Amino acid sequence: MFGAALFLRKYMPLLRQIVLYGVFGCFSALIDVLIFSFLSGFLSVVPSNVISVHCGISCSFLLNTFFTFKVKNNIKRRVVIFLCIGYFGLLLSMLILWIGIDKMCFDKTWVKIISVFIVAAVQFLLNKFITYRDSKENYVKKEELILEKNKNKSADFLKNSKSAAKYLLFYFTAFLIFTGIYIVSFRTPLFDGNQVFFYRAVSLLIITAVIFSIVVIIFVRYGKIMKLMIQDILIAVFIPLCLNMTFLSVVTVSIDRSISVFILSYMAENRDRAFTKKEITDIFLNVYMDKYKAMDRRFDEQLITGSIEKKEGAYQITDKGVFLVNNFRLVGEFFPIDNRFLYPEPYVPIENHKERVKENGTAEN
Repeated sequence: MFGAALFLRKYMPLLRQIVLYGVFGCFSALIDVLIFSFLSGFLSVVPSNVISVHCGISCSFLLNTFFTFKVKNNIKRRVVIFLCIGYFGLLLSMLILWIGIDKMCFDKTWVKIISVFIVAAVQFLLNKFITYRDSKENYVKKEELILEKNKNKSADFLKNSKSAAKYLLFYFTAFLIFTGIYIVSFRTPLFDGNQVFFYRAVSLLIITAVIFSIVVIIFVRYGKIMKLMIQDILIAVFIPLCLNMTFLSVVTVSIDRSISVFILSYMAENRDRAFTKKEITDIFLNVYMDKYKAMDRRFDEQLITGSIEKKEGAYQITDKGVFLVNNFRLVGEFFPIDNRFLYPEPYVPIENHKERVKENGTAEN
């Protein structure tokens, strides 16, 4: 924790630029997505994306020039470079849309949102080191001042144990409050219509991060208990976010879907008796599969995600589903996963199976 805090303190100016660039980028991206969603209702993807991206670029240039990087000289040259990087981002965005929509058959709005974040990261690096690059002399002077200031701050931070204890308490309290808000959010009607539990959980996690960020900013603005910097806010938000995301993926989703959890829970409810394998299998089929309609739930989830589609009362895998399976199999090449689940053998109905056994037995005789 101390190492992370010291590292962030050292790069505080860069973090400030990243935070502001991210905030202004989100605002510009929101304009981009809203305009794209509006125009794509009556225009095709290409012109809608071109217009929306240009609106986002213009908004982003004005905000980042005067607030993020605070560079007001050589505006004309910077405009040209910024636009060139913007056009590069446009091409990259079009490539992502083409792959995501045309090749992978994903929802166009979600693909657009993903492309915005990828393009924003690439453009930040290019704008940071090209568009808003200082002269070598100014850069060296700024770096020397920054290193000197952060060196003194780091030394003071290590010497002041009380300050360190306050920061630890703040981070721990932030984790508890963040997690509390996240747990309470599941009791609200937010995204209640989403039948896929994982999707709803991730959406609520993002909403929690936004709400908690506002709470921390208000605390920093009006609180008089301790002085906090940008890196402290980042730690207070992203550490709980990452920990809750990890817990969601490893524990919560497993509880929601695991067959083993159902079997153990059933045995715990009837711990005064023992079960044979056949009894557990019958319980699984009759209760978990039939009564709880576990298979219906799986089909509904895959229909919602677009991995399968319903045709004349039957289900067939889509291009998106095949793409997912291929990625699962790719993961299986690197880890010792039971390949029977990735390459299942053909299903043989019971009657056909008996006939095959009979034929094989006759042939052998």
